[in-house]
Amino acid sequence: MKKKVEEFIGKKIDKGLYPGCQVLIGHQGDVVLNLSLGSKVKGSASQTDRVNENTLFNLVSRHISYVG
Repeated sequence: MKKKVEEFIGKKIDKGLYPGCQVLIGHQGDVVLNLSLGSKVKGSASQTDRVNENTLFNLVSRHISYVG
């Protein structure tokens, strides 16, 4: 599973959809997978910009209402 998730996320990062992310998968109270991939800054190769388990992200939500 880890390899599949890494490949999936890696393709999204390579396409520029986002520079990096964290993936946490749990099952029945146990952590099954905990990955930190990519960078906090698009295009950065700096180790200080790498996503890690302590990285905090701003979350944005969009809500679109359709009347019809």
